Amino acid sequence: MKKIKAMFTAILMMVSVFGTVSAFADNSIPTLGYTNVIAESDFADGVALASSEYDMKKVTDYTFNKIVSAPYENGKYGDVVEMYSGLSYVENSATKYYDNFLRFTYKNVNPDYDGANVPDAEKKASLNYIKLEMDICFEDLLNGNVQLINHAGANDRDTYELLKFRNTGKATFLNSATFDYEADTWYNVTVYMDLKANVYTAYVNDELKAENATILTDAIVSSLGKANAFIGFGFALNGQETASKVYIDNMKYSAVEPPVNGGLFMTEMGNGNKRLNYLSLNQTTLNQNVTNTIFDGKTVIENAASVESSVWQTKSNVSYTISDATVNSSSKGKVIKFTNKNSTPEYTDAFLAPVYSFVNTSSSQSTLLTGDELAKHQNVVAKLDICISDYNKFSITSIAHNSSAARKSFEIISFDASGNVKIGSENVASYKPNTWYSYVLSMDYVNSCYKAWMIEGGKVTTLTENGTINSDYKYGLCYRVGFGTNTTDCTLEIDDISYRSGNANLSSKIPYSGKKLIGAAYNGGALASVETATIGSAEYDLASVGFANGADKYAMIW
Repeated sequence: MKKIKAMFTAILMMVSVFGTVSAFADNSIPTLGYTNVIAESDFADGVALASSEYDMKKVTDYTFNKIVSAPYENGKYGDVVEMYSGLSYVENSATKYYDNFLRFTYKNVNPDYDGANVPDAEKKASLNYIKLEMDICFEDLLNGNVQLINHAGANDRDTYELLKFRNTGKATFLNSATFDYEADTWYNVTVYMDLKANVYTAYVNDELKAENATILTDAIVSSLGKANAFIGFGFALNGQETASKVYIDNMKYSAVEPPVNGGLFMTEMGNGNKRLNYLSLNQTTLNQNVTNTIFDGKTVIENAASVESSVWQTKSNVSYTISDATVNSSSKGKVIKFTNKNSTPEYTDAFLAPVYSFVNTSSSQSTLLTGDELAKHQNVVAKLDICISDYNKFSITSIAHNSSAARKSFEIISFDASGNVKIGSENVASYKPNTWYSYVLSMDYVNSCYKAWMIEGGKVTTLTENGTINSDYKYGLCYRVGFGTNTTDCTLEIDDISYRSGNANLSSKIPYSGKKLIGAAYNGGALASVETATIGSAEYDLASVGFANGADKYAMIW
């Protein structure tokens, strides 16, 4: 790591001049790392196309698209889709033929897709770098298009013609080059798209046809901000003047694993080439350095039959139960459940928290801790596992002692009915109903600050690295989960609400595979870089420097 200082100096100079560091010195789009296969089919099983997997042209008692043995190329392609433009109708005494289309369903791209929803920011981020592939063959020269469907907003979907084929024998890429094509000939089309940069590069039969071409025009991007939510990919035949067929095979839509809590790093391959690699989410870990257990909610819940008042603070006239989790019951086991309604029934601000005596065991709750006992509670890691049945308002709150031993509460994380996770007034992440999330808080009452993370499976999302605590608060008594004012029935399930002395920090590591590591960028608010002098198999922590939290940078590199 001898060259880190010089590299940081150079990078910071670049940042000061250009604001955002380019992902590549030559602005090329990555062609490696597309390991997240969203949808694909080689149609090899010969099974009829299922409406759950494909959107297709439909007319009663007529099949536009069916599986057949591939013509031409001596059987190289096996089974393929035959797209037929052969159903006729009469218009102004002239015979016309219906249009036709085939594409992956929107839900193949996003299982939670609903045309009435605003595009989910996290899902859009996962589609920043996408790769589209298709083999295509025309029986005749026809008018048709390789299409993308864009999800721009609630009930707002637009179609873009990525590659136009025309019956003149010409094909044209969007905002780019035109080339000749022939009937009875198979073409492989491969497109790499950088939706953040609004550009794409395309190959036909491994021959470069479009390089860093614009996807959407500046006017569309500036007015609507649409260039990052493509949810549909397929082929469409225009209405034709003659009956004919197009054959499709090996459709594939893939993406780079999103560096939401990771980043990019580059290795030198030994032959003068450099390869971009992605630091995946499961290489970002949350280290919890804890000692004294103050309250172990997981053990308490698993060993209890009911919610006892000697252990838990609850809202009066609200029912609290302990039973198996509704979601992931086999792994979660027993949890506490409560609703936002009392027995009247009326909506209420129901809540759950451990009793204060787990922190302050003195006979008087108004007595401040001192000495070693105080020290145990001034740096605390709190953890809360939460699952909510519907979008609703709720929050995680700290109850603390101030300098006068008065109990005060302050909101650490809030959740709104639109699915936003908030620190203060800022939306920092999103949540989904019927999904378990762990929230980890590293509370530092000595320095009046805290950090917070949200974990879903192996994915760690940083909510804040610089949250503030009122300097008059001396230590936390407990951490509470509770509903806000709602008018929709909802159930909160809580597991592993616990806190321990210590602190937590996020650690991203680069797995080093024996090649020279050039550098990396960490997308948790800091830039990092290492350069190794030796070959080995160690993991290298990302050192951080210089960038403000929330800066939108995915890679620096030369």
